[in-house]
Amino acid sequence: MHWSSKDKRSASSPKFRWMEEQGANGRRSERHFIPLFVMRKEYAKKLKMYYYVGRVESYANLHATQRHDDGKTISLMTADLRLAKPLSTELYRHLTGQIDA
Repeated sequence: MHWSSKDKRSASSPKFRWMEEQGANGRRSERHFIPLFVMRKEYAKKLKMYYYVGRVESYANLHATQRHDDGKTISLMTADLRLAKPLSTELYRHLTGQIDA
């Protein structure tokens, strides 16, 4: 799953420093639990409704990037995440807008 952080995050943010310090190749141990909550883009401004989708098992390609919004440059982090268990088909379709729940 390709993931983007909240706005105004960088590699020096405490959360990402902690992730990088936890081991080679982004592998997490059981004692370093990283829960993943996601939001449908359509809900971002109105509802702020998050879904718990599972525990991050590992990640790759964690890096800083930027996006542009109304002439402003916004810093954020992106990574490719692997969950401990796959999402259900129904939840995946709902989150990606393929069905409404």
